[in-house]
Amino acid sequence: MKHWLALAPSNWFARPGRTLVSLLAIALGVAMVVWITSAYESVRRTVTAWVWDWVGRSHLTIESPLGKWGNFPHKLAEQVRARPDIREVTARLWWAVYASPVPVGEAEPDRGGDLAAPFVPVEVEVNGIQPETEYHFREAAAKVLPGGRALTPADRGKVVLERSLARELGVAVGDGISLGKDPETDAGMVVEVIGFVERRRISRYQPPAVWLPLADCQTLVGRPGYVTTVDIVLEDGSVENLAAQRDKLLELVRKEDPSLKVSTAEAKLRQLDSAMGHLELILALISCVAFTTSFFIIISTLSMGMIERLRQLGLLRCLGLTRGQLAVLVPAEVLPLGVVGVALGVPLGFALMWLTVQIVPEYLGRWTVSRFGLLLACGGGLATAMLGALLPSLNMLRVSPLAACKPELHRHGWWVEALAAVAGLAIILGHLLLMRRLSVTATYFLQVVAGGELLLYLGYALVIPGLILFTGPVWVRLVARLLRV
Repeated sequence: MKHWLALAPSNWFARPGRTLVSLLAIALGVAMVVWITSAYESVRRTVTAWVWDWVGRSHLTIESPLGKWGNFPHKLAEQVRARPDIREVTARLWWAVYASPVPVGEAEPDRGGDLAAPFVPVEVEVNGIQPETEYHFREAAAKVLPGGRALTPADRGKVVLERSLARELGVAVGDGISLGKDPETDAGMVVEVIGFVERRRISRYQPPAVWLPLADCQTLVGRPGYVTTVDIVLEDGSVENLAAQRDKLLELVRKEDPSLKVSTAEAKLRQLDSAMGHLELILALISCVAFTTSFFIIISTLSMGMIERLRQLGLLRCLGLTRGQLAVLVPAEVLPLGVVGVALGVPLGFALMWLTVQIVPEYLGRWTVSRFGLLLACGGGLATAMLGALLPSLNMLRVSPLAACKPELHRHGWWVEALAAVAGLAIILGHLLLMRRLSVTATYFLQVVAGGELLLYLGYALVIPGLILFTGPVWVRLVARLLRV
């Protein structure tokens, strides 16, 4: 039979609603993956930048086991600086305080009466730094926006703010803010704003940051002579020397405080990689759910169309169309839909990403496209479409010329739905047993949980057809009686 492939596009217009559903399923699945992977890539870059801002360029870091919530004597930094093989040393003090605006000078700038109403102090992270050495390790406080300046070693009573905090406080360069540990009982320290920096946050609940000279910060929080971390850059940054110097520094600091620890930047970056690996796992799970949903929508719409066209397919067999040609009809019908769905889904995903950046720019920062996510979306969208066409194609191999006269004779029995329901129930039961016995301390806990969620989704998808077949008539009769139809 000639020109038999022309039947594939004609089926698009026979049921335009069904064609549109398949197209939307593919497009939405692709858009979700593009959106999620791009958002993840932007968040990953934000988290990485934040970690580098905290770790800096240090080879070694002395800190309390309580992390930034602990502190120890500043004199340790001087003892470390006096040792050989040490290039740079800087100390920092971190504390959580409250900030509120105050006028500085003779007149306060007019901001439309914002300060006339009672102002609720804002919780901030204050970083006491040594400007003469801090900028060798981190550039966050040095990248001051035009119109301001960075802290210098001679500064006292000066502060650099995040620009978002400056907007919230309603202050400009030259204005003053009050910093205090307790806004109700602490009179606080008034400091002058000399500059603003851009800083992206990694959480809605992460407080904004301010930078003070170390001596001012120690006075502010009542911890003179104490710091939170001491960062060190070695002359020789080789792995072997890092390990040797770490052991030597550990002996030195434990003479002062046995609880102190010396960590390497490499160890902190390994923790970051581990955390990002968990995020990637969640990302893969969401992508699988999106494509699995598209798969079931496509397979259901195509199977429905094949059943409705069973008489037509039987007539085509009578006219000389082979089983193989029939089996190719469905992929020929679906492949263009997959291509168009991907073409629509990619810009839709970009639009969702752009909208997300507009809504929460403080977390995503800028529009970032994940190349891996783009390839995954395009490849996954086409693969989902073709896999969705596989089962209807196999069913078409069973179509015989007899179907032209008696299509009702070729209905399969209830055993297919029954077997699928049994398999689905087994998967759901296995998931429940696994979750009860799985320990949160297991090595692959998150991987098992993520994979289990995907299997649970598949189990419910297998159960639903049988549930509809066996319980559907009961519910139909019940609703009919309630509606009296």
